[in-house]
Amino acid sequence: MIRYIVNRGQTEGGYREFLKIAFPLILSTGASSIQHFVDRMFLTWYSTEAMAAALPAGMTNFVLASFFMGIASYINTFVAQYTGAGLPRRVGPSLWQGGYLSAISAIASIGLFILSAPIFNFIGHEPTVRNYEIVYFSTLCFGIPFLILSTSLSCFYSGQGKTWTVFNVNVGATAVNILFDYGLIFGNWGFPMWGIRGAAWATNIAQIFAAFVFCVLLLRRKYQRKFATLSGWRFDRKLFERLLRFGGPNGVTFMLDMMSFSLFIIIIGRSGTVQLTATNLAFNVNILAFMPLMGAGIAVSTMVGQRLGQNRPQA
Repeated sequence: MIRYIVNRGQTEGGYREFLKIAFPLILSTGASSIQHFVDRMFLTWYSTEAMAAALPAGMTNFVLASFFMGIASYINTFVAQYTGAGLPRRVGPSLWQGGYLSAISAIASIGLFILSAPIFNFIGHEPTVRNYEIVYFSTLCFGIPFLILSTSLSCFYSGQGKTWTVFNVNVGATAVNILFDYGLIFGNWGFPMWGIRGAAWATNIAQIFAAFVFCVLLLRRKYQRKFATLSGWRFDRKLFERLLRFGGPNGVTFMLDMMSFSLFIIIIGRSGTVQLTATNLAFNVNILAFMPLMGAGIAVSTMVGQRLGQNRPQA
């Protein structure tokens, strides 16, 4: 058994290759977990009601974002398959379709922003918590397109198995989020004291930072020449339809998962602010456990995608 495990680690598609791709992604999603943890911790120091409002508002906002994220993450499969097939000039156009998807998500987020107050008035949590929820939810809507864009662009690296770059960008975004959290929630370093609105804007700024860094990296000349990261800007109807066809079910599944969590939190919130705060704290700790495993899933999809691109399904 031990010999089998050792040998399996050395073979193609074995544990060593998996860990080489997965380890930075596990650390990367772990950094995102830490970001959420610190965000909630600062809000606990600011206000119990704000802390109680952050999770239901954040989760409800993420229900829409998760649909587009689920589709955008499928670009990882496209990049992996084109890399395996030796078609690097198809990688750039795939990334651009993710950009067009983020533009569509911007339109959807505007609609969500308009519905902020009716949604939480219908949910019916305590008035103070409800007001915080509306502020947090509506402010996060501005960051959804940048979240989808950074998710799409990160697939350039994860799809090729170059996952340390994804880790570095996400760690940078986490640091940006924490710094702006401390400044904008409490009014430190000359920033206005925005409380829960500041926490939401810190998240938005971190997402803008990640999207901007990925754009700068991908527009380097070596990538433009090899992967058509600039010349592949045109909307490709067939490629976009393929993205929706294969990524759509992934997006719906992810959205339904997030919706179930969100509904649970909403129901708990109707029991009272103390119960909602306690649930928020429990979820805040729990997210440290399950988020890193998402990185392992991305690694497996990269390995499978590259083998299929090489027309070696048996591998």
